[in-house]
This record gives sequence, structure tokens and C-alpha cells, in this order.
Amino acid sequence: WFVTMAANRTLNALRSNPIKISTAVNEILCRYSKQGSGNAGIRAFLKEQAPAIQYHNPHVTVRRQIKRAGKAQLIVNGSELMVAHDVKSEGLIEAINNQFPIEA
Repeated sequence: WFVTMAANRTLNALRSNPIKISTAVNEILCRYSKQGSGNAGIRAFLKEQAPAIQYHNPHVTVRRQIKRAGKAQLIVNGSELMVAHDVKSEGLIEAINNQFPIEA
């Protein structure tokens, strides 16, 4: 019973937060270190927005790669889109949509 309630809450949260990504985007790779204040935005992106991206955009694969140290990177379709150090999670979505506009 509790599992069903939790699953319903998760599904409702995903449905209520639609994040659309261009069909030109196939893969998003988030490369970051577990420690360091400059990596908080990319960690929040993976926790809060990546599930919604994958739910609403089945063509997009979101992966994470943890490194020992250094600045966070957002890599889209194999090319670095930006150094994501000290960037809030909403800024990462904005950067993806600016680089790959959603088709009308």
C-alpha cells in the first residue's frame, strides 16, 4: 500500500513538471565531483530535473559520471556544452534549450 502511494506521488510529480528538450538532443552527460560547492547545481539537476527530462523525452538518455576533482561539465551529444561550475540547475536546462531550440 505504501509503495503504491509513493509510486503515485512520484508519477504525479513527473507529470506536473514537464520539461521538453529538442529532438536533436540524444544524450546528456553530467560530469562532476561529489564534493565541492560549485557542483551543487549539477547534482540538483540530476536529482530534480533529470527524471522529468527522461519521462517527457524518451529519446534522451541522461547519464552521470563522477570524477575525483574539478569543475562540473554538461556534455550534450558528446560535446561539452558548458562548464557547469556554480550554475543553478535551471540554468542547465536553459543552456540546453538555447543551444538546441525546441522545434515548433
